[in-house]
Amino acid sequence: MEFIKGINLIYGPNAAGKTNLLEGIHVLSNLRSFRTSGISELIQWGAVSASVSGEVTTQEGVQKSLTVLLEPNRRMALVQGKRSSPKDYLSLFPTVTFSPDDLGIIKGSPSERRSFMDKGIFHLSPTYWADLSDYNQILKQKNALLKHENLQQGPGKSELAILQVLNEQMQRVGSRIIHARREYLKKLQEALHRVYKHWLSDHEDIEIIYKSTLGKDFLELNLDGIQGLYQTILQKMEEKELRYQASLVGPHRDDMEIFLNGRPIHAFGSQGQQRTAVLALKLASSEVYVHHHGEYPALILDDVTSELDPSRNERLLGYLKNNFQVFLSSTAKLPYLENMNSCIFFELSP
Repeated sequence: MEFIKGINLIYGPNAAGKTNLLEGIHVLSNLRSFRTSGISELIQWGAVSASVSGEVTTQEGVQKSLTVLLEPNRRMALVQGKRSSPKDYLSLFPTVTFSPDDLGIIKGSPSERRSFMDKGIFHLSPTYWADLSDYNQILKQKNALLKHENLQQGPGKSELAILQVLNEQMQRVGSRIIHARREYLKKLQEALHRVYKHWLSDHEDIEIIYKSTLGKDFLELNLDGIQGLYQTILQKMEEKELRYQASLVGPHRDDMEIFLNGRPIHAFGSQGQQRTAVLALKLASSEVYVHHHGEYPALILDDVTSELDPSRNERLLGYLKNNFQVFLSSTAKLPYLENMNSCIFFELSP
């Protein structure tokens, strides 16, 4: 299949393979599925492996051949037939994906919202992933120490010394993560206002609040200030962490809350408003990416039109068609696209 810049509508009845096609494009971009975390679920029953391949054209006009090979316990990325590291590969075909499950950004656990933030930051600063990896390793070591029987029976000097070292490492790496998330959400908030204005042109006001175990004081601090505040709060919480045998301070407990017209959208927003907000967040993250890199990521939109009213759908696709390459699934051939430039249709059948 050959796609265009603009809107690529993939339509057909249920079980025609629309989501499978979008999933393949997502895997080609991200080395993982948006539907499942298990690699084995992407391999046809009875087969020992699977692959997806595609040709992409960079902003400079250079064509590259991408392939992802999947086996039950591993995956391999190839560029021009040669093995590539995930870090290098993931920058070649950037995408932003929306699926019905993404409502978890609003209705799900804080870990889903942290994952949304972290993916957006990674596309701006690949070294961020190393900080996350380091932090999670430190967190694992600290939690294991807090649960160790020697520490629970009365910590000795050696255990407390190790805990102090881990806290110092945690506050240094954790401060960088918190600072990066705060700065990213500032950019995302600005882009989100623009998306709502250009897409919806109405009076809905959306706001993102970063919730941190450091409280609110960190919002105006530089990186050194955040690290100092982090150290102070860790010291205050040391006794409580020993009692609860868990790390209670740090970016692993952060969250972001979304407000629509001054009220938490997860509690007061309608299904349509929540879906609109998640999609707007995805589009805003794309705008932040464009501002940083000077090129647009592709958009993968699975079943995005089903719960938005026709006028919002039409305005959305009119907003997207000029700059983005969009892969859109629908059960029907959307009539308002037929008279729109930069649009191509692919009909699938079971």
